[in-house]
Amino acid sequence: MSEQSTKKTNLLKPFIAVLLVLAIIAVGAFFIINKNNSKRKLTAIYEYSQACSVISLVKENHLLEKYLPDNVTVEWTMMDSGSDRRDAIATDRAQIGVVENLKVITSLENDYPLRILANGPASYRGVYTANSSINSAADLADKKIAYQGTGAGLTLKKDLAENYQINLTDDQLLSLNEQQLIDLITQDQVDAAVMTRVMASKALQARPELKMIHSLTEETAKIGATYWLLGSVSYFDQNPDLLEPVMKAYAEAIETINNDPKAVAEQLAPLFEVDAEIIEQEFLDFAPIVEIYGYDEIAEMLYENGELDRAPKKFSEIPYYESIPKKAE
Repeated sequence: MSEQSTKKTNLLKPFIAVLLVLAIIAVGAFFIINKNNSKRKLTAIYEYSQACSVISLVKENHLLEKYLPDNVTVEWTMMDSGSDRRDAIATDRAQIGVVENLKVITSLENDYPLRILANGPASYRGVYTANSSINSAADLADKKIAYQGTGAGLTLKKDLAENYQINLTDDQLLSLNEQQLIDLITQDQVDAAVMTRVMASKALQARPELKMIHSLTEETAKIGATYWLLGSVSYFDQNPDLLEPVMKAYAEAIETINNDPKAVAEQLAPLFEVDAEIIEQEFLDFAPIVEIYGYDEIAEMLYENGELDRAPKKFSEIPYYESIPKKAE
């Protein structure tokens, strides 16, 4: 090669390098743009219940559609089992849903891939009975008691042990879904039942003799909200741009409830199949918030009750702690 050709080649090298860099940037930008413009789907789980009242409002008011990008399709799936909702989110068959906080903690301790996103509504709880010989919590020492959800059972055990020196055995406590619980308490197949205000209103329609003999409202408030909004770890890791829109939708639903609980209760009452006044009172007693609180207290309660095999991690040690909205202590 001549000296002149060599010089021309050397002059072209920087130019070719620049072109190569620009080409790489262009290709990368092409893939990023196409990824952002490609159709995506977000599956959200709901059920028409007090526990899922916030996400029910998100659904009914189309708030996900309001905030998510146009290339995201929202699919709603109904599931009435907390365990099923948890498993669907952990396996990315669904991307968001509400699950009982005690179930969330035990799952995280067993390395389920779950991401806590926000708080969920707590519910007023009381102990109800149609048994004329039961008139207060002091009469529950040897009784068979039904409940729904781990939180209700543990809250009752803790309250009776601390305030009444009654240590309920596992044989005395029966965990049921909502309809099973209502059926058993109205048919006198259990002595008493822990029910939310909404559940009690349904049970009273079948058994007007039911009476509340003990409130668990204070105990429920102490340990925080009874449900949390969860997200799929893999989905939001791969689609981080969708996290903020989801949180905006959820936060707007909470703001709507707190600004006008009466109107929201009237909107949800036909779906929940209970009187609007009952739903409104739940919102007034436990105004929903976005921020998480009570994690460490609940985890310790689970550990003391034998629900966890080892001392639990602290809230500050769980995955995605930094991005979780937290209530100021």
